[in-house]
Amino acid sequence: MKITVFFLVTLLLCSQLAWATSTRLPTRCVAIDNHPFTVEIATTREQQALGLQHRKSLSAKRGMVFPFTPASPQVFWMKDCNIPLDLLFFKDNKLVNYVDNAPPCQLEAKDCPRYPSGQPVDAVVELQAGVRQAFNMKTGSKLALLASCRQRTRRPRMPRLRMVSYHHSRKKSIY
Repeated sequence: MKITVFFLVTLLLCSQLAWATSTRLPTRCVAIDNHPFTVEIATTREQQALGLQHRKSLSAKRGMVFPFTPASPQVFWMKDCNIPLDLLFFKDNKLVNYVDNAPPCQLEAKDCPRYPSGQPVDAVVELQAGVRQAFNMKTGSKLALLASCRQRTRRPRMPRLRMVSYHHSRKKSIY
């Protein structure tokens, strides 16, 4: 009996871990200050609670977004994460707070550090640690939803110069 219960509990835990590491959420492309990222969207409480836990790696151009409607104060932690992350807190598509290089936490839940948003936010983006600094994202940086990561993000355009033709009258040379 004890062996059967132990076997069932172990099977359940392994299946949850396998689901967590293999399940990918719907993705969209976002840009932060014209830098595109493919992000998974965690919309349900269960998806948000799981986040990027148990992931072995994360590309510098990938991440996860957590939308919150209505905007509210949020607190994140790194429980059972295997990789350090940058946490970016947005309100009205502007970066209002961030945590650089939040380390993984394999401790008991009560011992893992918490990372508060500091104010009501409507989105949190998790990216590979160091990405925020590498792309010089700072308070006020803008978050935008893109149709595709293949589309070019808008860059400042040079003003168009008018073509001006200079017509010189042809005079006969005396030489």
